[in-house]
Amino acid sequence: MPWLPGQSGNPEGGRAGKPIRDAIRLELAMMAEGREDPIPALCARAMVRAQIRKAVKGDTLAFAAIADRSDGKPAVVVSGDAYEPIAITVSRADDARARIEAALNRIAAQSVIEVASEEKDT
Repeated sequence: MPWLPGQSGNPEGGRAGKPIRDAIRLELAMMAEGREDPIPALCARAMVRAQIRKAVKGDTLAFAAIADRSDGKPAVVVSGDAYEPIAITVSRADDARARIEAALNRIAAQSVIEVASEEKDT
């Protein structure tokens, strides 16, 4: 069916659901109400339920996994020094390793020079 000008191609609106995130929200809501529906052993909700139980018992990795899936992972910022900021473009793992190592060595060398210069001044 062709859409008319000005008519939405997505009449239902919103984004597509995310099954793991939806399972986490459903399980947390049910647990808050004190309910636990029977579910098949090999489904996303069963795995989510197991992770939530581990998190409640103090497993920080389980908690981090749940938080990352429900709230999204925290932003990671990579920055260099004021003289030469880090800028990395990676296409393969070996290339990434070499570029990151070179950038870290450059930053470490700069730090050593700054410490040595501060020691001379005192």
